[in-house]
Amino acid sequence: MTSPHTGRLTSLSRLPEQGPGVPFVRWRAAVGDLVHAARANTDRLGCFVVTGSDADEVEERADALARQIRIQVEPLPAAGGPGQVRPARTAAIAP
Repeated sequence: MTSPHTGRLTSLSRLPEQGPGVPFVRWRAAVGDLVHAARANTDRLGCFVVTGSDADEVEERADALARQIRIQVEPLPAAGGPGQVRPARTAAIAP
């Protein structure tokens, strides 16, 4: 999952949960983090893996889960303005 543009992550909701058909979920970003439009793999907010009985089922499940996710990013304030942000950190990756 990626940010629509650079700014401060203000809302991240409806994320997939690990369980049957979704064996892996990892999110790097938290509300308040500075995020960037994806230019490199490290700019991703998170990822998830889906499984299924065939490629069509996997694609449908992944698409449905991705459509549920809601990401809101507030543009950065002008230089020198209020609104301190903190960057997403690799150490913040959930196990």
